[in-house]
Amino acid sequence: MPSHRFWSFLLATSLLGCSPAGTDILGPQPGGKTDTGWIADTSYEVGADLEGTIVREASGTYSDLATDRALQEQLVDGQVKFGKTTMADHGYHLNQLAEKVEIVDTTETDGKVTITYRAQVDLVHSKWKSDPVPSLEDLDQLEFEVMLPLNPEGVYYRNHEDCAEGWGDHSLADYNYYYYFAPDKQGCEEALHSGKLTIREVYPVSTVYPEYDRLLGRLDQDAGTVGFRAAILPNSGDDDPLSRFNVHKQMIEDKLGLTGEEQEDGKYVRYKWAGTGTSAMVIDLYNPQKGWFTTTFRKALGEYQLVFYNGHSAYGTQPFLTQADAFSKDYQIVMMHSCRSYPYYARQVFRAKATDDDPTGFVAADVVATGESSYPDDSPRTLRPLLEGLHQGISAVHDGREDEAPSWQSIVARMNNAAWGILYGAAGVRSNQWQPAAQP
Repeated sequence: MPSHRFWSFLLATSLLGCSPAGTDILGPQPGGKTDTGWIADTSYEVGADLEGTIVREASGTYSDLATDRALQEQLVDGQVKFGKTTMADHGYHLNQLAEKVEIVDTTETDGKVTITYRAQVDLVHSKWKSDPVPSLEDLDQLEFEVMLPLNPEGVYYRNHEDCAEGWGDHSLADYNYYYYFAPDKQGCEEALHSGKLTIREVYPVSTVYPEYDRLLGRLDQDAGTVGFRAAILPNSGDDDPLSRFNVHKQMIEDKLGLTGEEQEDGKYVRYKWAGTGTSAMVIDLYNPQKGWFTTTFRKALGEYQLVFYNGHSAYGTQPFLTQADAFSKDYQIVMMHSCRSYPYYARQVFRAKATDDDPTGFVAADVVATGESSYPDDSPRTLRPLLEGLHQGISAVHDGREDEAPSWQSIVARMNNAAWGILYGAAGVRSNQWQPAAQP
């Protein structure tokens, strides 16, 4: 298994191109899943319980903190992400949004609210491709002490550089302080709580597929074409605003052999990739210099079944996935090709896609993400196997060659072969329903 020292080195070097600017029950629930459903060949996912305590003044927007469950869970999310550096020291990538939260106790004394909670959290750990997913008994350590700020808000303003390490050329701020949090640093006087994180499960892995049958909707009523539409949304480049757009355009045209036509005064370039029979994929490559990017991205979430982003993660603060009503109600695949998008953005999608019938959000969403920090040039290299795999899949299923449709494992493996060390994987897929028909 790759050493933590290696992954730490890779993460440190990758960061140079990455930063710009509930329920009361824990445990598996009948009829649903309690993790992010991660499938990958170079990593595996574990579920854990984090026991923590938060103390904060009941003032301002938090004046109702003692009774407002939404405010309490917001603070829990804020404190959970401060476990990032501790768990990274043990080789784990901690999902910064909790899956479930149990508020154990709430008390208010002298204007301060004390919240005791147990949060169900997920983590990803690297492995060699050739290694099997370990069992719980194979893990060297199951319990971890995680030092967390008692009040997760305003940690930077109280401490500035005193409780942080490794920010390098980046600027410290309250929104990214957790990323560099160093509670053991000499001179750090932040009030801390010793949280306890206990790994309770290594999630199983089985062969699963994209929901190909749900990607074969009517594209052209007159021609009888079926398939799906993909929106490719590279953000502005750091030096040349069109650099990300151009490398994706080059890949689509040179590697996939497609010819596109500009639409809506250059807002996007449209490519039609015909499959066998009457199946096809429509690919719209958006120009980040045309219109307001966030507006364009949210509009795409309501209109496309594949939505692909390439750009900075901004430490998990990008606003693209934060409006639940922007998403289509159809089955969608969302790929966030950005630094550490598994910890940042996978659960944002699932929270947005959740319904009363599907509280997990998994039924209508698969999320392809990264565990480690990524590079801009890796994006077109890994978009290619995603598009090729899905194109192959819908063609095979449409033609009755279901056994030739690639699994999520095979698609993700091709991504990891194209850009090694980034820990590509697919979340929300472990309970996918489509399977190829049994061969006679």
